[in-house]
Amino acid sequence: MTKRPQNIASLLVISLTAVILSFSVKAAAVDAEMSQVTLFVEGMMKSRGGVTWMSWPDSVVAALSELPGITEEDIVVNLERDAFTLVYDSAQVNLENMYQAIRELGYSPGLEALDDSRTQSQTLTEDSPLILAFEMARGEGKLVFADFSAEWCIACKVLEQTVLSDPDVRQALEAYVFVDIDMDSYPHEASVYKVVGMPTLLVLNADGEELFRSVGLIEADALQQELSSLAGK
Repeated sequence: MTKRPQNIASLLVISLTAVILSFSVKAAAVDAEMSQVTLFVEGMMKSRGGVTWMSWPDSVVAALSELPGITEEDIVVNLERDAFTLVYDSAQVNLENMYQAIRELGYSPGLEALDDSRTQSQTLTEDSPLILAFEMARGEGKLVFADFSAEWCIACKVLEQTVLSDPDVRQALEAYVFVDIDMDSYPHEASVYKVVGMPTLLVLNADGEELFRSVGLIEADALQQELSSLAGK
């Protein structure tokens, strides 16, 4: 009889430990879903009668914070740059949702513009898929073919099924290091190369310099010819 309280206490300690561990795992999983992006909103500056002023940004903050996965506390406004930096849950909201919310206010959203004082490759982090692609390109003496897309992008799926799967295009791509950049997972890479519309295809050299860009759908023959021409230079 005297051992029961000890057993009950032990069970309570074990249960409490399990709850704490479970909460820690869930918290880590939530943190892993968080992403950060800076949006540049054109049209914030208004002019009338020779006077120019900035439209109050609260409407943009309110529209973004109404989206799932974004709170008002996670949005930082830079009035001088018409920029909104926000932390968001990428499992609940994506860039297209943010763009649509801003467009409905009459503004034109885009990703943060690159600081022209630095080259593109200098602004990328070490864990960027583009950095790995550049290293492979240098080692193999190839160019990099970067496909910027998103899971929700219908035109991207059309491009993949009708153009990138074309036998002649696939053969031409053998001379390249192919890298697929998901806009929601890697918004910084899109920002560095000023990618706004999708799909966007880029051909880059091993130093990260842009040699070719295609935005939207492109004919398979036209892409194959461009790829063959660039690879032959």
